[in-house]
Amino acid sequence: EVKLHMNAGLLTDLPSLRPSGADGVGLYRTELQFLIRASVPKRSEQAALYSRVLNSAGDKPVVFRTLDIGSDKVLPYMKRQEEPNPALGWRAIRVSLDRPHLLKMQVQSLLRGADGRSFSVMFPMIAQASEFDEARTLVLEQVERHRRAGNPAPASLPIGAMLETPSLAFAPDAFFAQADFISIGGNDLKQF
Repeated sequence: EVKLHMNAGLLTDLPSLRPSGADGVGLYRTELQFLIRASVPKRSEQAALYSRVLNSAGDKPVVFRTLDIGSDKVLPYMKRQEEPNPALGWRAIRVSLDRPHLLKMQVQSLLRGADGRSFSVMFPMIAQASEFDEARTLVLEQVERHRRAGNPAPASLPIGAMLETPSLAFAPDAFFAQADFISIGGNDLKQF
């Protein structure tokens, strides 16, 4: 069975979800709300946006890609690191793992916005299994913290990765067994 999913990054993309016949949102680009602001959006602002995305999707699944910043997507309020190859350097999941407060805040906002509804999380530019494992552990810790605070945990929360680097294609089988899903990022994969 073939499933077709649309990519989105703005609320204005979502009204076309139903008319398009898409089975859901296969990639919601969460970084856009970070790129258009002069400072980091507050948890309440992020949660409100994620709630509206899920409301717009209705019963269709939504995959939220965590922050994919760095390279050509520079936050005006985050100091850029000088490096010879930013496309393969300090970007995407590496930024999130290096600044875990950003990823924690994003996951907390997703949980708050979902309010017990199902959603998926996908990590960008994973190059090695250990990055996925560290990010997945952080997400699961935040889910447990959210639940212990008396809030509803998501009905389901598949956690996946984008396969955008050649190295991940050769990851150990244990990585592929641990990931709930893999999404192939063809543009970056072809480039690298």
